[in-house]
Amino acid sequence: MDLRTTLLGGVVVALLSAGALWLAADGFDPSRLHLYGLRGRLNDQAGYVMTARILADTGSLGSGIILPAYADDPASRIYMPGYYVVLALSYATLGYGALPSLLPSLTAFVLATASLFAIAARRYGLLAGTVSVALFVAHAPNGVFAFTAMAELCFLAAGVLAFAVFLFLGPGARLVLAPVLVGIPFLFRETGALWSIPMVLLVFQEAPD
Repeated sequence: MDLRTTLLGGVVVALLSAGALWLAADGFDPSRLHLYGLRGRLNDQAGYVMTARILADTGSLGSGIILPAYADDPASRIYMPGYYVVLALSYATLGYGALPSLLPSLTAFVLATASLFAIAARRYGLLAGTVSVALFVAHAPNGVFAFTAMAELCFLAAGVLAFAVFLFLGPGARLVLAPVLVGIPFLFRETGALWSIPMVLLVFQEAPD
């Protein structure tokens, strides 16, 4: 698909995914965080929120939660700073509460669907873009994490958005901006550096013979 059509399709997908979240929220209580879903696997939200609040208040990363297993060095349980910064910006803009805690993940869900569509449609056409978005939305954990203060969706959205931007750049700009784009998901998780692999493969694939 050409650039203009792909971008227009991405906007439509973003609006549709935002509408889907709006409908899904009808049966969801946004007044509090749900820490005990997925058999307790969502309780990391407490740590994310605590650290982001400290960052918003003091400008420094720190945690008020000490886990017994890491009592000697509680700071070691702080992850890469990207998600804490995003969450702190949400608090600084909207204040503290459950909804500002959820907003980064809700926004990331929308960005991820639009970016996935743009990548697949640009490379393989409208059908591929539509199917990729449908598979993403149909994967239930993605919908669950959209209504949490967990970092997973923001990390995912940072990666696919960075690769989508890379895909639309010209050959020269790709070589210059690739380290910057890889750095975006890397700020959320160290494994974000793995996005360099498809970027390098794409450069070699499209290199002239």
